[in-house]
Amino acid sequence: MKEFWSRILEFNDKFFPNWRENKELIFFSNAIAGEVGELCGLVKRLYGGGTNKHPPITVCDLVFEVIDYMIYSVLFLEILGVSEDSFKFYFDLKMNQLYERMRSNGKNEGN
Repeated sequence: MKEFWSRILEFNDKFFPNWRENKELIFFSNAIAGEVGELCGLVKRLYGGGTNKHPPITVCDLVFEVIDYMIYSVLFLEILGVSEDSFKFYFDLKMNQLYERMRSNGKNEGN
């Protein structure tokens, strides 16, 4: 994960040197929503939706949209003040909450 996170930051620092000065979370949250919308559009087309003819959807197309979502998520977290190290803390905390929720709902691993 370290390489992933740092490569995103290095890219943005190189090509968008003032990106950290724009502390508007709305820009990054809307960018995330846009990428999710693009992913949903591809999935809709994958299942035959839409009115226009398009080339077939590939796994690469879908993965690239997920990567775009992940890039904006990292930038959002950085603007929020969440570093990669603190993200790991929050991730572990959230996963523990999810496990506890499943156990309290009577779900066992493998069920």
